[in-house]
Amino acid sequence: MINETITTIILTMSIYLILEGIIIYLFKKQTIKALKKLSKNKKELMKLGLAEIIIGLILILIVSL
Repeated sequence: MINETITTIILTMSIYLILEGIIIYLFKKQTIKALKKLSKNKKELMKLGLAEIIIGLILILIVSL
């Protein structure tokens, strides 16, 4: 019961991270305007988006094992 809850939470977080990474990667210009304090460089923002996608995929792999 507890393991299923933890698995569900981790899967939800990883899906959220993947979606957030895709949004950041696809909508670079709008995201840069919204996150000027965080990153002024498009390449940094693209790396952030890709990193979030990769982290989400890694979490899904860990849970599926």
